[in-house]
Amino acid sequence: MRRSDSLRRSGLEAYQKYDQWFFGHPATPPLEEARQEAIRIVGQTELEKNLADPWVSKMIETSVSIYAKNEAVMHTLRVPQLIIGDVVNAGPVRNVDELVALLNANLAKASL
Repeated sequence: MRRSDSLRRSGLEAYQKYDQWFFGHPATPPLEEARQEAIRIVGQTELEKNLADPWVSKMIETSVSIYAKNEAVMHTLRVPQLIIGDVVNAGPVRNVDELVALLNANLAKASL
């Protein structure tokens, strides 16, 4: 289970701290290390409460389902995946200009 989904229930600041810590590693941190960091940020009780919330499992199911469907269509498992309407950009955006161009090209169509 992704600890960051459970930390979303603890507020934006906790989520951002964990997200920066998690993605600041060159490889996925071991599960116990990830759990200890989550506890450090929000505390044992808060983490356990969040993990027991059915919303967390539902968010994980939804995220995995979207990711799997994108892989089936795009034939790639690259992340991040930026979804704008029915357009999916897989992989990192190289710079701000590329991001702005991607948004400009697709936001108007997505809001129709």
